[in-house]
Amino acid sequence: MINQLAEKRNVVLTLERQLRDVRAELNEKATNAQNEKQALMRELEKLRNAKASGPIDSQKSLNGSDIKQTQELKLDDYVKRASIQRSFSQEEKDKILFYNQALRGSQDKKHTKTAPKKRLQKVRPEDVHNIGYEINLRLKAKRLTFAEIDKAIWPNKVVKTNVISLKEMIDVLKNEPFNMANEEEAILTARYLIEDNESEYVFYDENIRSDLIIVKSILKKLIGNLPTWNEAEIMKIHDEITDICVKNHGGLRENLKVLCKTGSLTAKDLRQACNLIDVPITDEQIEYIIQKIFEHTNNIHQLPIDKLFEIFSYEGRSLAFADSTKNLDSRSHLQGDERDEEAQSPYTGKLPEHHSIREAQRAEDEEDNAEDDDSELDSQGSSPKQGLPN
Repeated sequence: MINQLAEKRNVVLTLERQLRDVRAELNEKATNAQNEKQALMRELEKLRNAKASGPIDSQKSLNGSDIKQTQELKLDDYVKRASIQRSFSQEEKDKILFYNQALRGSQDKKHTKTAPKKRLQKVRPEDVHNIGYEINLRLKAKRLTFAEIDKAIWPNKVVKTNVISLKEMIDVLKNEPFNMANEEEAILTARYLIEDNESEYVFYDENIRSDLIIVKSILKKLIGNLPTWNEAEIMKIHDEITDICVKNHGGLRENLKVLCKTGSLTAKDLRQACNLIDVPITDEQIEYIIQKIFEHTNNIHQLPIDKLFEIFSYEGRSLAFADSTKNLDSRSHLQGDERDEEAQSPYTGKLPEHHSIREAQRAEDEEDNAEDDDSELDSQGSSPKQGLPN
């Protein structure tokens, strides 16, 4: 019994010694790793300072041993083989590799440095909702249907290849009939149409391409329905709204001043202002009000209250119909461009071979029903009509 206890005690003592040795070894490795990390960060700081002060001169910024070590190992190789690699954050690793590329570039004049692509968060539908609604208003002001737009906006090269790049899409959005003057909004919208949104983050690349049929489908959903009123409908709805504004001028103006915190009308403000004085108003009438004010300001965020009572007055009625005639002229101009485009376009309606039969059938259905936007959206399960902004 005593012998067994003695043996167990010896085993315990042996294990304790081994444990102490392992701890000592781990502590030594941790210390060495920390020292190597600090040395490498000092090296990185030297490179950063040298880059900030001008072309990197390794002879002046580093001593002889540092130069030899940097040239032999190269910082990116050093990081890969170092035992402390896991101690670095991803940001620190990226910086080390970037400055190592800068050092190699200074040593080899033939080396061409390429700026890293921007890593951006994907564009979500809510990011471009208001932009899509503003495009919708601009196109409705010109009395255009999506079918008419679709036949006129795509460059010949895009129509021929059935693919479009991000850069080409930006150019399309900047031109007639979209006329997007805001560069950031044009890029954001083009990214939403072209980039793959399956990943949370993407690398910005203006040369990235997407199938035209997919871009068309997304664009159509973004813009929403483009119903056009005929002259009789315009006169009727305009007179209805004019009656509302003239007969309820005082109460309606007072309510809107209280409700419009930014000074710019919204659909919600109009609806609430009318409800407070028990005046019925339809969504169609609200949509028409916003449409007419937008045609004067060309900015969805600038829909002043005064403009409402200026347009929808007995004096403003003739001005409204003069603008309507002008918009018809604009539509005729685009249709003329469309016919010219059609005459020289090699488009045959065929899809690239890599598209599935289902996509081909969907494209054919879209062509057959292009002029009936409302029924087409319902039949394809598309998103509902572009909503009024709150």
